[in-house]
Amino acid sequence: MGTPRTSSLALAALILTSALLLLAGCSFESAQLASVRCEQEGEVRDDQRCTEGYWVKTDDLLDLGLGDTADTPDVCVPESDSALCADHGAVCGPLSVTDRCGEPRNVECGSCPGESYEREVGDPYPCCEGNQTCMCQDVERFGPGCEDGTCKEIFLGQETRTSGCAPCAAECDSWGECSWSSTCALTGERTRSCTGQACQAGACVDADAPFNETEACPRDTDTLSCAVPDACSTGTCGAGECQSSPRCEGTTESCGCESCEDCSLRDGWYNRGTAEPCCGTGSTASSCLCQTREYREYSCDGTACTYEVTNTDVIQSNCTTCQPKSCVDYSPCETGSTCGTQGTRTRTCQREICEPTTGECTARINVEEHSCVVDTAGRSCDLNDTDSCIMGVCSEGSCISVPVCEGTNASCGCATCEDCTQRADEWIVDEDSLADCCHEGGVCQCGQEVLHTWRCGDTGCERYPTATVRDAQTSCTHCQHGCIEPGGSPCCRRTGSDHDTSCQQ
Repeated sequence: MGTPRTSSLALAALILTSALLLLAGCSFESAQLASVRCEQEGEVRDDQRCTEGYWVKTDDLLDLGLGDTADTPDVCVPESDSALCADHGAVCGPLSVTDRCGEPRNVECGSCPGESYEREVGDPYPCCEGNQTCMCQDVERFGPGCEDGTCKEIFLGQETRTSGCAPCAAECDSWGECSWSSTCALTGERTRSCTGQACQAGACVDADAPFNETEACPRDTDTLSCAVPDACSTGTCGAGECQSSPRCEGTTESCGCESCEDCSLRDGWYNRGTAEPCCGTGSTASSCLCQTREYREYSCDGTACTYEVTNTDVIQSNCTTCQPKSCVDYSPCETGSTCGTQGTRTRTCQREICEPTTGECTARINVEEHSCVVDTAGRSCDLNDTDSCIMGVCSEGSCISVPVCEGTNASCGCATCEDCTQRADEWIVDEDSLADCCHEGGVCQCGQEVLHTWRCGDTGCERYPTATVRDAQTSCTHCQHGCIEPGGSPCCRRTGSDHDTSCQQ
């Protein structure tokens, strides 16, 4: 019954398409066709269904008599992948749901747009890379990511970028042999002894003793033979790991179970236990990781490879040089007296040593004391003297006295101190106010006197004028016989027949 149903749907799509073409005057453009074409057969969009590559309204199918009939079973049309994602609000990532037909579906809802970027963390800082001084900049990486079907910006990790690297001035021996953590390890390390400058905390400093420099050793270990724990397998290195293959027999060259193994291929150095902290063997104090190893020679016991330990050694790695001596600034010079010029000063110093019991660098702190000289000339000192007109001043390590003055009205002067307020006030003639006048029959200079008080000046007591004034006469001349010719100013004139004279205006 499936064939009639398919034919009916195809016929309906053909009829509807023909009708649309006729209505449009057979002049459909490609953009218009795109609006009625579909790709996912059976997909439902609103009241339309994708039928034979075209969107057809389900009502039209029924009107044409091509809908479901009694002899045609109902067909469940599942949602498209994009419809499933949209219905569940997922715009990215995988989605595992059951569609409307009850079938489990695993669909991919797409990826998130955008590019990753970096953001600097803090300011650049000095750092070391090998025995080079560099500027390091920590950066955080962010990029688009999908979480629970939603595109978000996610944190991709933190890295450190180096730039401007410059080697420290050091003379080094030839590099030693590379050591590897395993037969298949792709990266090992080697060391060499150097003297001169070492990079510490981003700066080249003069090393007190020879120091070790370490660098990585890359290599290709693919196809190398390696030992595997399974006695029935043989190992070959690949991608830095030992990959096993089955083998078997019962001799040293062909021993095992399901496959054969050459037990002698297992001969070699093996780590015993885990690496532990230890003190380095170089001339400079350092803390390392020490790994005890044993050399095993394998043979077959009939069913599996067994070994005998024939030698042991210890390999040091990841050595960190203990911090050399460093000191804080000296304390101020301390003398036995205020004027003393000879004294002592101290500073606290710290250096690290490797503690044999722990294998770790441990700080040792001590206080150093050194002699010092202080210039105390001119410093004030105590004379234990009650004379307020002298003070103590340091000179050539001793306290000497020098005259001093407080500079107040109650204590003014240098050699001796005087209370200026005890001096009597004085009236002083204002010379600018004087003019000729008559006074008690004589010619005088008349004007004003200003009251002056005493107070402390720059070096001693000085007079200062006040606002208080009074009339005053000075330089008076008593009139005698004779007359001074009038000239518009007071003068002596005759006053009677006896030829007496007096001052007249």
